[in-house]
Amino acid sequence: MIGPTLFLTYWYPNKNNKSFGIFVKRHAHALKLKTDVTLISLNIVHGSGLFKKVISVANDEMGLETHYIYLETKFRKVLYVLLPI
Repeated sequence: MIGPTLFLTYWYPNKNNKSFGIFVKRHAHALKLKTDVTLISLNIVHGSGLFKKVISVANDEMGLETHYIYLETKFRKVLYVLLPI
């Protein structure tokens, strides 16, 4: 028996690109058939300000609970390098 699963990913379809990381979404859907799956999608986008965070939660067509975290900052490239630390 597989326990509950959490996906934390940069690569996932979002409001700016519906096909970005579609393979992650399909993998989560396949796993959802066997267990509970929660997905957190982190998107860092270029913004004009220092830092802005927007969080939303949605269920897709297969009932996959997805938490979208959008970070808007003019230091986008720096965050992509530092976040894995």
